[in-house]
Amino acid sequence: MITVLGIPFAFFTTLIAMKFFGLTINLVSMFGLIIVSGMVVDDAIVFAENIYSHMQRGHSPHEAALQGSHEVYKAVIGSVTTTMIAFLPLAFMAGFMGKFIWQIPAVVIIALAASLFEAMIILPGHCAEWINPQKERLISPTWFLWLKEKYTFLLEKTLTYKYRILGGTVLTLIVCIILGTQVIRFILFPARGIELFFIKAKTAIGTPIEETDKRMKVLEDLVATTLSSQELDTFTTQVGIIQKDVHDPFMNRGSHVAQITVFLTPESKRKRTADQIVSDLQKKGEGVQGFDQVRFMKVTPGPPIGKPVSIEIRGDDIETLKHIANLYKDELRKEKGVSEVEDSFESGKKEFQIVVDELKASQAGLSVGKIAQTIRTAFEGTIATTIKKANEEIYIRVRLAESYRNQPDIFKDIFVSNERGNLIPLQEVAKITEGQGISYINHYDYKRTISVTAMVDQKLATSLKINKKLQYQFKDLSEKFVGYSAKYGGEQEDSQKSLASLKRAFLLAFLAIFFLLQFPFRVQLTGALFLQLLCQRLVGLQHFLFGVFFKSLLQPFIILMTVPLSLIGVVIAFFFHREPFSFMALIGVIGLSGVVVNNAIILIDFINTHKKREENNNNLTQTIINACAERLRPIILTASTTIFGLGPVAYGIGGSDPILAPTALAFSWGLFFSTLLTLFIIPCIYSAVNDATDIFKKKFMRKVL
Repeated sequence: MITVLGIPFAFFTTLIAMKFFGLTINLVSMFGLIIVSGMVVDDAIVFAENIYSHMQRGHSPHEAALQGSHEVYKAVIGSVTTTMIAFLPLAFMAGFMGKFIWQIPAVVIIALAASLFEAMIILPGHCAEWINPQKERLISPTWFLWLKEKYTFLLEKTLTYKYRILGGTVLTLIVCIILGTQVIRFILFPARGIELFFIKAKTAIGTPIEETDKRMKVLEDLVATTLSSQELDTFTTQVGIIQKDVHDPFMNRGSHVAQITVFLTPESKRKRTADQIVSDLQKKGEGVQGFDQVRFMKVTPGPPIGKPVSIEIRGDDIETLKHIANLYKDELRKEKGVSEVEDSFESGKKEFQIVVDELKASQAGLSVGKIAQTIRTAFEGTIATTIKKANEEIYIRVRLAESYRNQPDIFKDIFVSNERGNLIPLQEVAKITEGQGISYINHYDYKRTISVTAMVDQKLATSLKINKKLQYQFKDLSEKFVGYSAKYGGEQEDSQKSLASLKRAFLLAFLAIFFLLQFPFRVQLTGALFLQLLCQRLVGLQHFLFGVFFKSLLQPFIILMTVPLSLIGVVIAFFFHREPFSFMALIGVIGLSGVVVNNAIILIDFINTHKKREENNNNLTQTIINACAERLRPIILTASTTIFGLGPVAYGIGGSDPILAPTALAFSWGLFFSTLLTLFIIPCIYSAVNDATDIFKKKFMRKVL
């Protein structure tokens, strides 16, 4: 109960800090609290367990609180700080993803700092004042004694065959790396938990908006009758606009376009998935008449990441851009799992196109500007004069009468006045043709652009693979079409940016943890070593160098070995759960790197302590076994609190969220495997490094002497 008191203290402190920094209670910040819920008691468990151990040895509560806290405070500070540092780079990630997840590290760091303060300052006082050893049951339960005995036996066998076991561990790690990079797919945000989709419709160009509105009622009735009350929350219809994406600020406008936005109930409350619902609607909507095109677009939960395939083709000539876009579309249609292949080019209404013959125009004393101005005056009109009436000014606009403006052959009767005042027939200097207009022209980097987009069925393919194929297929695009280029955006672009940010975050966290881990071991270098350096000859210098190198560098490396050990658990979990790696799963891996080292820090620290305590004992294996057995209880407890705290999120117990589940799955299974492997593999690595150090030291010292 004393240990658990750290949870409300840490949470209340975090909520106060969130209020101060302007953070709100939302999906992301709540998940940060869930992640940290199992970790805020880890430091308290280590303190309380060590104080408890001293009481079991017969020390008074006050003495046990002092000695027990003093023994572990350095290791606990190191372990909590490494966790903070692992999450810290996530707060500085670039781009939209950084804005999406920065609240997670903020909440975690605040809560861990509060829990560390409570464990170091408040908890020892509670243990000293509230615990009465005479009334408490200070004997370990039978099941734990049995577990400790079995662990000691297995650890002894493991250390006997340590090199074989380390070789098997390395082999397992290599297999997991192959699985993680070659077998398990990467999808930035898996399409699960979809609660929103669009029905986009287009009628013939020029259809009046009233007629489009009438035709949309057929699709509205289809949605209302096909979806039950358990599946449908609500839907809205917009006529005259159509969005490319749910987060797209620019809309296509026209009397011939419309869209229905369908809001579904949460996935946990309905029997059918969004894919099944949309598939059913598509089948029933195949026979709907009056539309040139009806498309369904599902909206993946999470931050806006664009479509799985999105290529921006840039150049000057519209016809060439259309040709290149058709090449991309033809290639995409060949791929399995690719659907809704389309481009952004949209034809406009029919129009008259007037092409001026510049040679004839110049001979007649006309310019292109003069011809254009005359045509504009005929149809749009020109203000000839104004009439003032009291304070009001009335503009007089002169143009052709409406009956003439609506005649297709009116251009035969239009004359243009040249610089000499002569009237030149328009047909003599220009060619009038009827053609198809362009609704709009998109620009990217000041160049005309046509976008080619497509959706990808995540069961059959991934955005990453499709985009790689396209990049290889069109690698010489700029050579075949000089002046034209293609930029791969959408999910592909977001994936690359996110992965680059995650790599930087992981590298920064790894290096920061490594340098931080040196401090607990550097403090073990006493002043005697520095006196040796000054007073003794070369042998003393070598002793000093060995002390600095092997205590300050090798032991942090041993601790960091828990990070790849945790990756074994992550890969195995995602492989057997048939889950793809995602952005949120990698977030869990980065956070995990700071948590899994905690047990190793405390384990190595206690092995060093026992080694000092048993200086006359030459049996290092027995020293390692004694230290590990003593640390078994806090290691199991700290890992269990975090694993069981994240388990409900990973498996949707009490409510599921598809965005956060991958993080929880990676975190819980990675910590589970790393804890098991830490209890056996870290002692083996420690022993193997010690053997290598002794051999190297003897050979080196023999040469020096």
